[in-house]
Amino acid sequence: MDFQLAITGLRPLTRQIYDQIRTAVLDGRLRRGERLPATRQLANQLNISRKTVVLAYDMLLAEGIIVTRSGSGSYVEDLGIATRKIPPLVSPIEVAPYWQNLLRVACNPA
Repeated sequence: MDFQLAITGLRPLTRQIYDQIRTAVLDGRLRRGERLPATRQLANQLNISRKTVVLAYDMLLAEGIIVTRSGSGSYVEDLGIATRKIPPLVSPIEVAPYWQNLLRVACNPA
């Protein structure tokens, strides 16, 4: 795999790495199961701190774009952010039935 990043501009390096890898995955230039460069290797290639690359990979991991396999590396995950099923959020105003019952008991003591 030929993997090149161009780090330019005023945006933080971590964000630039994150954005470029994320875009490559969404565009299909990096496909599911493809191995990303090791953090040390990419940091050396870009002549930056390894911590910068680790933070970018952590952001990608948190978003579900990549997965890590202990001792094996980081790989592109089966993504499709648009197609990934995200569970519906519970409204912060909506109170669960259990708590509604407790409120009734607390407000109407017998």
